[in-house]
Amino acid sequence: MKGMLLTCAGVSRYMKKWLNPKHGKFNVSLKDRLSVFFHGFIPDNAVFYNFKKYNRKDFLTDVEMYTKAIKINKGYTELINNKLVFTDFMKNTVRMAPTIGYFSKGKVVYLDGSNVCATPCEFFDKMGNQWSYMIKKFDAGSGEGIYKISRNENEFFLNEKAISKEELGAKMGRLNNYMISEVVEQAEYAKKIFSKTANTVKFYTLIDPDTEEAFMPAACHRFGSERSLPVDNVGKGACLAKIDVDTGVMTSVYLVRDRKLSWITNHPDTGAQIEGVCIPNFQEAKKQMLEIHNSMKYIKYIAWDVVMQDDGFVLLEGNANTDMAGIQPFEPFLLNPRVRRFYQYHGVINR
Repeated sequence: MKGMLLTCAGVSRYMKKWLNPKHGKFNVSLKDRLSVFFHGFIPDNAVFYNFKKYNRKDFLTDVEMYTKAIKINKGYTELINNKLVFTDFMKNTVRMAPTIGYFSKGKVVYLDGSNVCATPCEFFDKMGNQWSYMIKKFDAGSGEGIYKISRNENEFFLNEKAISKEELGAKMGRLNNYMISEVVEQAEYAKKIFSKTANTVKFYTLIDPDTEEAFMPAACHRFGSERSLPVDNVGKGACLAKIDVDTGVMTSVYLVRDRKLSWITNHPDTGAQIEGVCIPNFQEAKKQMLEIHNSMKYIKYIAWDVVMQDDGFVLLEGNANTDMAGIQPFEPFLLNPRVRRFYQYHGVINR
């Protein structure tokens, strides 16, 4: 029954994205929309994916992701995708962003065991005169349901814009099921490229069905922009770089601006070089992520969002069935034989 419900939800998600052009990142002609629809792709991927260079059969389709791949982690999907629960689950295994509490029906519930609830303004006062927090909805994705709130003495900020304490308190007082986490420090190389957002690396790890060992076929790096504040979401104007997982070097970079796809080498706002930059300590982080996934092999696929730091990394969240648009604009995911075998084994594809 649960599998059937997941399939129905996946079909609904696919049709919603296909039928409503306003939800897309690009202006896609009706001809191109129809051509990708009958092959199982959402309209955006007529632009994102290079079907002229690569065979369509080498791409994992959106229908396959939404209706079949979602079942790979059945029983653990909610655990991975709920940000607060996942943080609690992983906090003794890896460094996580410190979480203070969460908003429940407009009140702050602290996670210090006190069971104290506070109004947003009472929370602001308790935190003192200087702080920054990320406010994230438990189960949202794609950069939705995220706010950055800050205080510097008597000045308050929402998403880097000045706001009165009373207005900020009123806005936060409307929230329900949002976690409150400290803003984490990122590595110098990332700050030099863009310092106003947490620029996340996404590691994709899968459990090989033949060896029962975790492997990492892909990774990518997002960098926020002035348009995307306070997040590094590509749909909001951030850029995304492919990482060579064997070297830690960022190879190709794309940007979505004004409903167009552009390939760039430097950050659009700061001008800092992205393509060709080697991420410090990447191999050590890769090794640790594989070790962590090997300690929970019952979960077969996880996409991990981490912030690289000068002395390691901080894990922000996990994804049980992440969007392929982070990988496949560079090349089809199924070109990797181990990845193809993984999805064949789990009944997602039969090619």
